[in-house]
Amino acid sequence: MDRRKFLKAGALFAAAAVVPKLGCVWIKQTQADRSIQGPPYDEEDPPLPGTDLPILFLVNENQAAPFGRYLGEILRAEGFNGFAAAGLGEVDLEVLKSHDLVILTPGPLSQSRIELLVEYVRTGGRLVAVQPEPAAAALFGLESLSSSQENVWLLTDPAHPLARGISATPLRLHVRADLYQAAGAQVVAWLSAGQTYYPALTLHPLEQGWAAAWTYDLPHSIVLTRQGNPALAGQETDGFSGVRPMDLFYDWLDLDNLQTPHADEQQRLFSNLLHHLSQDRRPLVRLWYFPERAASVLVATGDSHNNSAAAIQDVCRRVEKYGGTISIYYQPPDASLPGAALARARWAAAELGLTGPTYLPSPAQIRDLRDRGHEFTVHPVIYNGLESGWQRTSTRFTRLGYGPVSATTRIHDLVWEGWVETARFQAAQGVRMSLEFTHLGWMFKRGEEWPLGFFAGSGLPMKFVDESGRVLDIYQQVTHISDEHLIEMPWLNVAGLLPEQAVKLSRDLFETSLNGAYSALGASIHADLFDLPEPWYTRAATFLDGILTAAAELGLPVLNAERWLGFTEARNATGLADFGWDGSRLLFTLDPPPDAPPGLGLLVPILHGALILAAVEAGGKSLEVSTRRVGGVDFALVVPPPGRQTLSALYQPV
Repeated sequence: MDRRKFLKAGALFAAAAVVPKLGCVWIKQTQADRSIQGPPYDEEDPPLPGTDLPILFLVNENQAAPFGRYLGEILRAEGFNGFAAAGLGEVDLEVLKSHDLVILTPGPLSQSRIELLVEYVRTGGRLVAVQPEPAAAALFGLESLSSSQENVWLLTDPAHPLARGISATPLRLHVRADLYQAAGAQVVAWLSAGQTYYPALTLHPLEQGWAAAWTYDLPHSIVLTRQGNPALAGQETDGFSGVRPMDLFYDWLDLDNLQTPHADEQQRLFSNLLHHLSQDRRPLVRLWYFPERAASVLVATGDSHNNSAAAIQDVCRRVEKYGGTISIYYQPPDASLPGAALARARWAAAELGLTGPTYLPSPAQIRDLRDRGHEFTVHPVIYNGLESGWQRTSTRFTRLGYGPVSATTRIHDLVWEGWVETARFQAAQGVRMSLEFTHLGWMFKRGEEWPLGFFAGSGLPMKFVDESGRVLDIYQQVTHISDEHLIEMPWLNVAGLLPEQAVKLSRDLFETSLNGAYSALGASIHADLFDLPEPWYTRAATFLDGILTAAAELGLPVLNAERWLGFTEARNATGLADFGWDGSRLLFTLDPPPDAPPGLGLLVPILHGALILAAVEAGGKSLEVSTRRVGGVDFALVVPPPGRQTLSALYQPV
């Protein structure tokens, strides 16, 4: 029996439990039945330049490529929230010199703008330019070869200090790179094109300053690595019936190095560069990726298709046993308005003790799950169109009293339209985290092995961006571990591993994330199996308990998607400002949003030039310090008390 037939049969069985045998009872449709419409784009105005912020993000208004603004998302993902933004045409030399570092997006440069940048660097500035045009090559110690090439790989130079902590694995790029030869520049990383190598990242001293250049469009490369090939939008490519996000990655993957997060490694090389260039300026403080001192997290989710209250409780209690919470994405039965009325009547009778337990979970049971910290929201079915399917499933969900619909989701069967059309639609419905990008299908087989890793190149949530370069107000959270992929299901057999083998692969991925590939690893568990007889039940329970045990033993907190979204949004909205530096003491303000959850961590560089960190204080009290290496930089990780406050980092000579 295939997946759709199996799940449809389950839906019909569950629906039979609520279809009325008596007359019609009308339920008034509530406001919660209707999706909340809103703009799908992140339209937050960029901050204006301020002298207290170390980084100036300079947008070239003449950019030919549309993805330059995504560098702002990269800065936030890496915790560099202390940056200002401005247009290249809006700034003068005084504004540039008021910041420690200037980052420039791709685009044509007039001669006057080139002269401004040369003067800024010559007089002590620190400039990072992404794919600068050949007319500015001399500023970066490069000589243009007047050509470009696609199908290239990024390869760091292991002898260069900036490459420390970055994977030596060649990283696949999905953009055309400009070809140069070094003419005075240090080469940090190379473009590998067959047996020929060209500079990819360079550093060049110019009198009192430094100019660094990426010779390819870094943000565009990261977007394509994360979101797949736009040319494959709407196509079935992987031999797994149905168009899903994974179809965007056909011939796009490096299956030999799937445990290397190709996009994240490029971002961490970018971060290494920023820290290196700030060594004689203010220490560059950033936000840690995860709550408290966790080195990675497991984002636990479960798809559920009309399952029993007992099965859902079973899954949730297993997760609770390990101190975690889970998101249940629930596909409600095809109940009519009168059917929903009868279901509510039966639930009320059961709660009064007039009848035995009901099959489907009651609204009271769902409220209890939420009170225990779990997320319970809709699992939309959209085979017949995004809008109609979304509205139909959401209406059934709220009609049964299961609302409200929350801000994270995974669509049933992972159905995906366009390159990001589904994400754009979800954002307009108020969804702010999408988990459809799932490691599932036969395209992930390598020989006789089933490597598990980062097929979208990342373990970090970042917002989608559309074809025009506009950032969507919705995060892409990859689902890296799927029971449906790893162990045999009644409706599907992909890898067909024993539960113990699947747990071993998952544990290996946990360990990879803890060893520098810091990640929020998404996991998908089907509650359906907990309603089935043997051997399905024991296989599912063994796999779920196994990954939860591994997470607990390795120190990965288990969070549902709703809680992870709340932390992610609060982290990205947290301000880092008011930086002051007297040569030994750094003062700065941490300004989280009022509803931020506790546990926002800060990374403070341990070494800064010839200085070493002595203490980090908040309110005159020293904070507990643990160490964390990100890329090639060693940091003190501190977790200040909640709320807005001024902190100080004290340095002394090494």
